[in-house]
Amino acid sequence: MSDRSRFCANWVTEHMLRSTAFLVTAATVVTVVVGGCATTPDVDAATQGAATYRELVDALYGTAEERLAAEAGSSAVLQQSIVDCMSGMGFSYTAAASEQLTGGPIVLGDLTSLAPLGEHGFGITSFKQNVAKAADARSNTGYTALRTEADRAAYGAALGPCITAAPDVATFVPDGQGELSSELEKLLGDQEKSPSAAVKLTAYGDCMTKAGYPVRDFLELYQLVESRFPDPGAGWKVMESDVRWTAAVAFERTAADVDSGCRSDLHTHVMSAVQPELARFVERHAAAIAKVRRQWSEYRATAAK
Repeated sequence: MSDRSRFCANWVTEHMLRSTAFLVTAATVVTVVVGGCATTPDVDAATQGAATYRELVDALYGTAEERLAAEAGSSAVLQQSIVDCMSGMGFSYTAAASEQLTGGPIVLGDLTSLAPLGEHGFGITSFKQNVAKAADARSNTGYTALRTEADRAAYGAALGPCITAAPDVATFVPDGQGELSSELEKLLGDQEKSPSAAVKLTAYGDCMTKAGYPVRDFLELYQLVESRFPDPGAGWKVMESDVRWTAAVAFERTAADVDSGCRSDLHTHVMSAVQPELARFVERHAAAIAKVRRQWSEYRATAAK
């Protein structure tokens, strides 16, 4: 790729990613010409389709920060219930920290064409690290301060019922999200099942297998990479010194690079083909999308207080 072509491609990507008025721009097919640079229709449509898809995911499922805040909120309610229950039985219980499980990229329906390419990896390293650090922070001082087996047995006997009695707290879900998400996932799933996309999905599997990764789709690759990581339940202090951790982190990075090279054609094809449908989806559900987005914003503001 020439420097000029690279500049054009980068400009289009940044222009689309930074656009905040996606409800307007997504419904309009725009030809981008900058300083004599013109992108191909497929790349233009794919860039716009990918940007609209990401905006829709953030609108329906919340940004990473909003999802983490929702997870932390439900975890805090659950843990406080255990604290109160144990206190009522004469014991001290230290609330466990949130494991931050929900901050990674969202891939609707585990569709291969929708997974983020290269630059974001798969989010497995940060996911495992967060769980391990939460395990380290889960030191229950009320229990560790006990000195006799009888006291520890009594503590355990009280803790079990308190955990069982804790409310099943659902993470925040905005009204209307489910219906929109189901329709969007079907729309995208149907596109990936089209004959032209199916050929490219098969080619992706062949490319990955040839590169040493015997997988046929993104979910299989994700599971393969995740299987290389040690158990984060042992805690971060233990896991970071485990040779399997270092190897797994490197394996994820390499796999993400290979995946990006093998999958870019499928990703571009599907995003280009689905772009008009995404634009119509946004136009058709503009009010409902805005309502869900507003609920996430209000929840974030409430959680920050």
